[in-house]
Amino acid sequence: RVIPAHVVTVTQAGIAMRRHWQPSRRQLVLRRPEDYSEALREHLDQAVRCRLRGAENIGAHLSGGFDSAAVAATAARLLAPSGRRVFAFTAVPREGYDGPSRRNRILDEGPYAAATAALYPNMEHVLIRSEGRSPLDDLDRCFFLFERPMLNIDNVGWNCSIYDAAKERKLTVLLTGVMGNMGLSYDGLELLPELFRRGRWFQLWREARALVAPCGMRWRGILAKTFGPWCPGVFWLWLNKFASGRGGEIADY
Repeated sequence: RVIPAHVVTVTQAGIAMRRHWQPSRRQLVLRRPEDYSEALREHLDQAVRCRLRGAENIGAHLSGGFDSAAVAATAARLLAPSGRRVFAFTAVPREGYDGPSRRNRILDEGPYAAATAALYPNMEHVLIRSEGRSPLDDLDRCFFLFERPMLNIDNVGWNCSIYDAAKERKLTVLLTGVMGNMGLSYDGLELLPELFRRGRWFQLWREARALVAPCGMRWRGILAKTFGPWCPGVFWLWLNKFASGRGGEIADY
């Protein structure tokens, strides 16, 4: 198994592993709010551009959210001058589905993804319905590929359907927005430390109660989200490692 940010070298003498990258933990401070947007654009362009090398048309996941949409749109903009295309795949419910939907949940992301695709002439929108495909159908395939029990089994069906659709189109690059909600997109919980900083205690209490009651957060999580940003980075990483036994890998950053 190759751990993220590591290189594994296999020779007759044995197996050697080394880390080749460590995310920077220094705080970025720029002069204007616009500077942060420009810096984000620069890094997003760099991350996407290096994955387009040697490919003709490419594939991309495209949901109704921010992360995959930002990646797919960046790819379309970078490929446009060369005439290459982006096939944007969106998983949607089966035809005629009218099942119940939870409050504040989007059941069909297709229309939102289509609005993004329509902004780019070189982006072709492909709906993936996974009709008649059970997640159980792909368990063996995924187990032998990843050599581990499957995570998020409810996503396996449409994920594998997108892989098959990309294979049919002979695409060699498939971009995704995986882990974007750990970095790029905004979950709103930064409001808690901001209310604490401003001394707005009553509103902080109301927001905390609203998150604990219907949303299922625990008070321990509320305290961590409120006071964690004010802890020194080294202390916060140590505290997480002490509490969970983890905290040093990219996925925990």
